[in-house]
Amino acid sequence: MNLEDLRKKLIESQKSQDQIALSTVRLLMSEAKNREISLRAESKEVASEDYLKMIKKQIKNRNESIPMYEKAGRTETAEKEKKEVVFLQSLLTEFFPDEPISQ
Repeated sequence: MNLEDLRKKLIESQKSQDQIALSTVRLLMSEAKNREISLRAESKEVASEDYLKMIKKQIKNRNESIPMYEKAGRTETAEKEKKEVVFLQSLLTEFFPDEPISQ
């Protein structure tokens, strides 16, 4: 996986008007660009493993926030987070087929 793969996903999401995928891909692209900037000082590039870590981190963050949203009565936000987790897991299976999917 690389930034170009994310750009393709962004275009797909725009064409299909999938707002969940669109916002999630934009977030991942932003995180990847930030990581790229931080690695420039070391003359390194963002590796595929970095993308894997980013996606897993986003899944973990959402899985932690879903119960808090539900407890606060924010069911719409919790549902949005659940859909984002499903999309992120689909990215994992597409770009990292050997990686186990975490819940």
